[in-house]
Amino acid sequence: MRTEELLAHVATNLATSRQLCARAQRLFEASDWNIALARVLRRRHPPMSGGTDGVDGPLRDRIRALMDSGVLPRERATRLWIVRSPGGRGCIACRYNLRPGEMGYEVVLAETVTIQFHRHCYELWAAEVASRLP
Repeated sequence: MRTEELLAHVATNLATSRQLCARAQRLFEASDWNIALARVLRRRHPPMSGGTDGVDGPLRDRIRALMDSGVLPRERATRLWIVRSPGGRGCIACRYNLRPGEMGYEVVLAETVTIQFHRHCYELWAAEVASRLP
């Protein structure tokens, strides 16, 4: 390649890099806004307590069995991600796959192991963990 061609190639790569950096900054700012909104919404809807097992009885029993066998942790999640599912990944509690685009709750264990939940299944697990805490 000639010097002019190299300079043109570098200029193109630099322009692309600048565009990508600007897009990453916009995404970062948007995620900060989404996190702040989620925190506000969470404060508006305090967790409910009481009631009966109702139709969730078998699912609660399965979650308790998974916790007792050590498959599910007995303590609160240290890291939780709420993401749009690509689909095809199974919920550890109910064993049904998450649909594409459905919000999935990913609990990270030991920095490398991630378990998937549906929202409702995650809430049942979190309630069971909370009930077992001293």
